[in-house]
Amino acid sequence: FVAAALAGIYVIWKKSLVASHIRTIGSNRIRAELSGIDIKKAEFKAIMMGSIFMGFSAVFFLTNSGLVQPVLNMASMSLCFDAMIAVFIGMSLQRYISMPIAIIIGVFTIKMLGTGILSLGIPSYMQNVFTGVFLIIFMGISINQNKIFEIRENKKRAKQIKEKYGF
Repeated sequence: FVAAALAGIYVIWKKSLVASHIRTIGSNRIRAELSGIDIKKAEFKAIMMGSIFMGFSAVFFLTNSGLVQPVLNMASMSLCFDAMIAVFIGMSLQRYISMPIAIIIGVFTIKMLGTGILSLGIPSYMQNVFTGVFLIIFMGISINQNKIFEIRENKKRAKQIKEKYGF
């Protein structure tokens, strides 16, 4: 069932006209409007598709937890925080693989991080702290990725020059 759902999400994201319009609006709203895309209609369809996926997510969450309880204060923060970090990871991986697969990798990464923190014996309330630190480190690396590659290339060139000229 999960494989069929993932395949459906992939097909919707890559092959549907609505998803193409959403990506176009997301990349350049003015260009999308000038190319004839009805932005309000596309946004409405995007919200409807998101609502459908959120409904599926709620069903999966309910079947996983078995009950629904009201959440007080900031108890829902970890649920929202994990989802945001998964999307951030997906957005940074988007240049290498398609967005739905990248977000799924982000979800697995966050879940493995949480499970690893708990298996180390660290209290569960500290999980948000470690997740926040992971987010800061991950975003710092992904934002400065071009600079990191440039530094590596400069080191390789310096090594080649050193070997060639014997410095």
